Amino acid sequence: CLNLRTEPNTNAPIISCLAPGEVVTLLSNTPTNAENIVWWQVQSATPGISGWIAGEINGAVTLGS
Repeated sequence: CLNLRTEPNTNAPIISCLAPGEVVTLLSNTPTNAENIVWWQVQSATPGISGWIAGEINGAVTLGS
């Protein structure tokens, strides 16, 4: 699963775990760079749940079209 975090860093609390293929909505078209990681602020398909996901994990891109 893909961790959805409260802030754009790996030490931030995990809000939810997104399943592979789960659809999210970008809340900003501009990512944030922190800890040498590109972070995207997203909202999950579950109403009211939003947070940050890493744009890439171990070379695998986490967002697709």
